[in-house]
Amino acid sequence: MTTFKPFPGIFYSETAGKCKDLVCPAYDVISEKERESFLQKSPYNFVRLEAPQGENAYEQANQLLTEWLEQGLLEQDSSPAFYLYEAAYTVSDEVYRLRGILGLLRLPEENSTVLTHENTFENAKKDRLALLQATKANTSPIYSIYDDPKGELWQALAPIFETEPVRSCQVRDITHKLWALKEESLIQKATDFLTDQPLYIADGHHRYQTALNYRASLAQQGELSPEHPANYVFTLLCERHCPGLVVLPTHRVLKDIPCFDSDEIYQAAKDYFELIPCHNLTYGRNRLFEFRRQNKNAFLFYADEEYRLFVLKDSVSPRSLIPSLSEHSDAFCRLDVVVLHEILFSKLMNLSDEQITYTRSGKEACSLVDSGDACAAVLLSATRIDELCAVAKAGENMPQKSTYFYPKPISGLVFRK
Repeated sequence: MTTFKPFPGIFYSETAGKCKDLVCPAYDVISEKERESFLQKSPYNFVRLEAPQGENAYEQANQLLTEWLEQGLLEQDSSPAFYLYEAAYTVSDEVYRLRGILGLLRLPEENSTVLTHENTFENAKKDRLALLQATKANTSPIYSIYDDPKGELWQALAPIFETEPVRSCQVRDITHKLWALKEESLIQKATDFLTDQPLYIADGHHRYQTALNYRASLAQQGELSPEHPANYVFTLLCERHCPGLVVLPTHRVLKDIPCFDSDEIYQAAKDYFELIPCHNLTYGRNRLFEFRRQNKNAFLFYADEEYRLFVLKDSVSPRSLIPSLSEHSDAFCRLDVVVLHEILFSKLMNLSDEQITYTRSGKEACSLVDSGDACAAVLLSATRIDELCAVAKAGENMPQKSTYFYPKPISGLVFRK
């Protein structure tokens, strides 16, 4: 059963400064250089709570949180609310708006209606658990998607986005806005609509798993009552057909391959792929998108100043070809990243994980090859939402770096303690 409820959020007060100087991205997309820039924006920037560093980092984050609340730099809303969120950004002079609703999601028991698609890593979960234990706060939301094909819920909520937001700021060319929804009839409509809705976690798997682990630890200690706050996690829900919800590809860069020979790779690949020469990056990407629209598995390979499109032949079945895929679902086996990694990288090239790095910029990937810092680059199409949902429904996790949801919700606009 899915249960989603309002909560009294915590915001920065006006005395803390300008909103744009106070918020920061989620912890897992902040580089060290960017972290320093956020620290310099304000002594109260949220990065000190979202991504603390140094000795006793988590205890210091909790101390800061306590002090900021006591000093009135942070203030809690007077009553529970759902918070409507918008992230507006521009691509090719067209404005896109990611819109969602922030609230508390009750952590499921068995037979979950909350479906995941990513593996998690122990170090990241240890970091988030230590922060949660110290601060008793969800500093940033998990990001999930649901299905509302008729627009039933958003038709009711849409007028609110035309009113004045309670918070607004711009970070990294994205304008973030927040509205507080306190009208009882609309709260009830949202609660009723989302009850028992299957949810798919788009981003925040480590935070979600950490919330489950934290709840389990309290249960083991006998400290978990039915309505204990640890039964809930701060969550942003976005409708899967929202025009502003974008999944970007993550491209592969191949390094440190002894005796690398692109001609040998092409010769070995001909049994499985149709190879199409492309005279430049733009042309190659356009052809890649064409095959994507035809539901063909394809990727663009760049090495030795040549672009070649690899298109999986219709006669090739990844499950039949790769024994390790025999236990996987059709949805999993049809992913571009699975075809790439299992057939080209593993079967034909015998690459190790250490020889594969990742970037979201296709131009950067190709530039690394041109500079001699990499042997080859492989550019992919983005994973589609329906592919993610199908893999999640099958109870499976996607390979590493299969999805990158954009934009990611900003941290510090509102949070939950």
